[in-house]
Amino acid sequence: MRREECALEADFLFIRYIFLLDKFGGVRWQGFGFSTPEELSSLLSCTSLLLEGE
Repeated sequence: MRREECALEADFLFIRYIFLLDKFGGVRWQGFGFSTPEELSSLLSCTSLLLEGE
C-alpha cells in the first residue's frame, strides 16, 4: 500500500475515493464508491464554501 493510501485511510484498492482538500491540503470532504444525492449535495456545498473563502 502506498504512503498516500495509508494517510487517507483508503483501504480498498478496487473502490474509488474522492477527497476535497482546502488550500492547506486538509481533507474537508471525502467519499467513496457510488454517491447518493445527499452526498453529492454535501460535496457541492462544501466546494462552494471553500471557494468563497479564497
